Amino acid sequence: DLIVRNDRDAARVERSRLNWRTAARSLNLWMLVFQQFTCAFVDMVFSSWVPLFLIEQAKVDITRAGWMAALPLVGGALGGMTGGTLQNELIRRTGNRRWSRSGIGFTGNLISTVLMLALVQMQGTYTIVGTFFLLKFFADWAQPTTWGSATDIAGPNSASVFAIINTAGSVAGIVSSPIMAGIVDRFSKGDPNSPAGWTTLFGVLSVIYLASALAWLFINCEKLIERGPEDGAK
Repeated sequence: DLIVRNDRDAARVERSRLNWRTAARSLNLWMLVFQQFTCAFVDMVFSSWVPLFLIEQAKVDITRAGWMAALPLVGGALGGMTGGTLQNELIRRTGNRRWSRSGIGFTGNLISTVLMLALVQMQGTYTIVGTFFLLKFFADWAQPTTWGSATDIAGPNSASVFAIINTAGSVAGIVSSPIMAGIVDRFSKGDPNSPAGWTTLFGVLSVIYLASALAWLFINCEKLIERGPEDGAK
C-alpha cells in the first residue's frame, strides 16, 4: 500500500511489463548476461577451490588455509564498495554514464585477467594469498557496475532484468565446479602434487575474465530495452 500510494505507475504494475521478444533482441541484455555468467563462473574458484589449492600446491596446513582462503572474500567486499563509489563519482564528474560504468567493468575484469595469469608464476604462500586478495578485489569492484547497468537498461522492468542476469550467474555456479574439477584432474593426471592442472585452470579462467572484460565494450547502459506495444510504447 505504501509503495503504490499516490503513484499511478506503481499501482498499474501487477506483473512484468517486459516485452520478452524485444528483450531477446537486445545486445545490451545479452552482453550483461554473458559477463555475469563469465564472472560468476570464475567466482566459484574463490569459494570452492582456493582452500584446496593452498593445501595441495602451497602446502599450507588446513588451519591456516581456512583464514587465508577467507581473505580474498574480504577483498571482494572492499572491491565492491570501492567500485560502486568510484563509479558514482565518475558519473557525477563526467556526466558520461555509459563509460563511467563500462570503464569500471572493463578495467576491473582486465586487471583480474592479468592477476589470474600472474598466479601461474607466483612463489611463496603470502604472495599467492595477496594476489588472490587483489584478484577478488578487482573482480568484485565491477559487480556494482552490473547492477547499475541492469537498472539503467531495464527502466520499469528492473525486477525481470535482474532475474534474467541472476539466473545466468546461478547457471554458471552450477556448471563451473564440475568443469574446473575436470580440468585440474585431467591435466594433473590425478596427481595432487602436480602443478599442471592448476596452471591450466588459471590459464582458462584468465581467458574467461578477458572475455568478460571485452563484453563491457559492447554494453551501453544509456540504451534502454525497448518496450513492446502492450506497454504503450510508440
